[in-house]
Amino acid sequence: MTGHCEPAEAEVPEAPGRLLVAEDDEPTRMLLVTVLSRAGYDVLEAEDGREALALIRKHKPDLVISDRMMPEMDGDELCQVVKGDRSLRPIFFIMLSVKASTGDRTAGLDKGADGYLAKPIDRMELVAHVNAGMRIVSLEQELARQIEEERRLRKALQEEQRQLRETLDELHQTQAHLIQSEKMASLGTLAAGVAHEMNNPISFVASNLNTLGEYVEDMMALLRAHERLLAHARTTDDDEAARLAGEIEAVERQMDLSFLLDDLGTLLAESRDGIERVKRIVSDLRNLAHADDEEFTPADLNDYIKSALNMISGQLENKAAVRQAYGDLPQIECCPGRLAQVFMNILLNAAQAIDRDGEITIETTCDTDVVRVRIGDNGTGIRSEDLPKVFDPFFTTKEVGQGTGLGLFISHGIVAKHRGEISVESEAGRGTTVTVTLPVKQGQS
Repeated sequence: MTGHCEPAEAEVPEAPGRLLVAEDDEPTRMLLVTVLSRAGYDVLEAEDGREALALIRKHKPDLVISDRMMPEMDGDELCQVVKGDRSLRPIFFIMLSVKASTGDRTAGLDKGADGYLAKPIDRMELVAHVNAGMRIVSLEQELARQIEEERRLRKALQEEQRQLRETLDELHQTQAHLIQSEKMASLGTLAAGVAHEMNNPISFVASNLNTLGEYVEDMMALLRAHERLLAHARTTDDDEAARLAGEIEAVERQMDLSFLLDDLGTLLAESRDGIERVKRIVSDLRNLAHADDEEFTPADLNDYIKSALNMISGQLENKAAVRQAYGDLPQIECCPGRLAQVFMNILLNAAQAIDRDGEITIETTCDTDVVRVRIGDNGTGIRSEDLPKVFDPFFTTKEVGQGTGLGLFISHGIVAKHRGEISVESEAGRGTTVTVTLPVKQGQS
């Protein structure tokens, strides 16, 4: 089978691709291979459809020229297999046949072919047809690369946006921590000043109350002697003594001496209790101001949590059960006494949030270079609008007289001195969980 005269000069593609020629007629196959090789293409050849399919799957050529009528597997079947395979579908498929009627071309294209050439082969038409097909392949490959690049860029953009969101969240958290740290530092300085200024007047008021109590005891002794004298005066025959005794009894009734004596003791007791509460507040404030005075030393937090629990056991009796899950913790560098104060404050808050039949959970865990202590309760909980204020000084959800509002404030300062974090999760009516996270070594964050 022969073709027309050779073209003066074949058009050589800018980027030669790999072609496959499937033709059972050897002269025609050799002609196709020769013309396309001269046009600058890398050409594979196959004698039948099955051999062609094996080569296609192995080498994945850019373009296939296949005779429609071949043994083993004809061109129509080969085309259907190629176009039915997602990985082979981009291959440009040109059907070759002696049948060149419109119906034949339509039938070939309906099988999935991208082009159709009639025999005998016109060499110029062949090269032009292949070049056009390769341009389409090149455009499709470029489009696929652009789509893949766009997908990659979109994925990279999404990852960048995710990282930006995470960075923004971290910045917000850092900003909140910085604001809290600045507030705590300022309040710590204020606390030291207030504690210093309050200490002297509290001391002399407490001293005066003690002295006043001694005076009251002396006056009570005098009044008891006075009562004995009145009793004696009532039994004598001395009219003047009896008259004076009557006047004194009238004054006693008018001033309700019995109530006054009873109430005087109550007032003194309440005053002493009030002074003791003020002294505790001042002591807490001084502890906050000097939370870093204690030296850091290796300690097992589990021991100090158990000690703190023992100290408040009376608050839990017939009120709450305690579930304890202590992990295997390394010794951490800390001020043990200060941290014991933190755990006692948290446990007291948990105990006071429970009315009866409650439960407190204590869990300790270690995660690489940090340890975590979680103390939870199923008590009254904290309203969501109050959660941002739990570390503020003098903020409390307890009834008047039941708390100073300094427990978590002081605990926050102590934990911050240890380069740790303290957080509170709570829901009104469902309970509260406080988590304390501390570095194992103070050189680590």
